[in-house]
Amino acid sequence: MPTGSSYLKKRRTALKFLTRTPKRKFGQRQFHQLRVEIKKLRATLIRLEFQLKNFDGKRIYKPFRKLFAQAGKVREIQIEKAMLHEQEEQGQLPEYLKQLDKKIRKERSRFFNVRNVKLNSKIQKRLKSLEKKNRDAENLDPAPFLNSLTDEIKLLLLTGSLAPEGVHLLRKKLKNLTYNLESLPQQKLIQAHPDQDHLVNLLGTWHDLITVHQTLLTEITSEKISQEEKPILEKINDKFKSESDRIFDEINQKIPLFDDFVFFPKPKSQEN
Repeated sequence: MPTGSSYLKKRRTALKFLTRTPKRKFGQRQFHQLRVEIKKLRATLIRLEFQLKNFDGKRIYKPFRKLFAQAGKVREIQIEKAMLHEQEEQGQLPEYLKQLDKKIRKERSRFFNVRNVKLNSKIQKRLKSLEKKNRDAENLDPAPFLNSLTDEIKLLLLTGSLAPEGVHLLRKKLKNLTYNLESLPQQKLIQAHPDQDHLVNLLGTWHDLITVHQTLLTEITSEKISQEEKPILEKINDKFKSESDRIFDEINQKIPLFDDFVFFPKPKSQEN
């Protein structure tokens, strides 16, 4: 069974590889993988801040912040392009798709300016110090943290219906929970709701749709969009909005079913 240290070493190895992968080999999959790895790291930092006194997670995370944000800008455009290519009208958008390619190249260039040798050195030093801190927490019971995080999720679910801001927050907290369960050997003690993975997938799909929809709302009003392509983009964006609304409603329909969301073992201090 993996320990917290072995899990963190895997994150360090993956991040080291991704921060050194040559530009020509750094494609859409690598941008996605990098952001996932940083999210997993951030989830660990949140747990350690809960478990260890005087642990400064913000200091550890600082070198990753700009890298994560800039990778996110590239990913958003990549997702938008991929979603547009799935539409039957995509052949009628040659100019707009060219604009997206130009934006991707621009944001990629900015990303690689951020991902420099100096930053990579800082990242490796932070990860090395984090491994030491994580060893300090390995003998601590994670149940109080897991229960605290689960209580926050249950509090959101108890509303019975969430506004968009609440859905975004639920998505982040579920990701935090998922990644921490991956990192802890106690994860097999957890009883997860059978529809939990489906809910997480719905949240992710909704997030992509609403993000692209909001981007297109802004782009459609831009003078850079040709008059011929503007109505086509409006039609596609209406479909994105309709689908995001449908998924949003499905998410809120499922929320009342999660009254028995997850159960964690009691902290050791509370056991009989």
